[in-house]
Amino acid sequence: VPYHKKTALGRAYASDPSMQKCSKDMRPLLCKGYSDVDMIKSHLRLCACVARSKGIDVPHLESCVGKQSKKII
Repeated sequence: VPYHKKTALGRAYASDPSMQKCSKDMRPLLCKGYSDVDMIKSHLRLCACVARSKGIDVPHLESCVGKQSKKII
């Protein structure tokens, strides 16, 4: 699927036809075995993960990220 950007920065959008424009509720009906993954506080989580891997203590960032309700493996 070819992608394009509306501006120089930001999200890349799939050219038609694409599931990207379908609603979250419609995708599972159209695609067998489809699952949607939401990334909550993704940038903060990535920063905390990088800090931990470098041995940097970031308690305020860890507090902001909080506990994850579901773990994705």
